[in-house]
Amino acid sequence: MKLKIIAIKRFIIIDPNGETVHTEGNVVSNANTNNEAEYIILCYSLQICKASDVKILIINSDSLFVIEQIQGVWKCQK
Repeated sequence: MKLKIIAIKRFIIIDPNGETVHTEGNVVSNANTNNEAEYIILCYSLQICKASDVKILIINSDSLFVIEQIQGVWKCQK
């Protein structure tokens, strides 16, 4: 039996003055793995940043897997 991954991910966009610009929590139910769920919410939050005309971006995450891949330390298999 294959388990279905359902994850709740939250992101917050804060401006340079420390004010919250956007906060959102999403249920990710179309991911095959937790890492994939992390990427789905990261891509979605980046789309929000682009639409909000964000010029400088700092990403904080508790997912070592995602951070290491973004930095190019770990390579994707696909």
